[in-house]
Amino acid sequence: SKLYVKYLKSKNTNISLAAKDDSKVTIDKKISKKSKYCLSLYNKKQEFRGAEVSIQKFSCENYNKNKIYVDNKSILNISKNLWQKE
Repeated sequence: SKLYVKYLKSKNTNISLAAKDDSKVTIDKKISKKSKYCLSLYNKKQEFRGAEVSIQKFSCENYNKNKIYVDNKSILNISKNLWQKE
């Protein structure tokens, strides 16, 4: 599947955005607050490749590397991290 999102804002979620199995997601701006995981990219079925997610502007409240999961078959591209609260 393919998905384009201009602006994605999430709050109080377990996983703010999950993409799997050959999905391609493009997001102009993504803001996540109070989420257990800001992003989760993975391959679930062996007949598919991993997911590919591209984000132009990204903000994850209380960001740390443990809030993003990307398996070894998936690709994540973030152009600009926005560290300030919005």
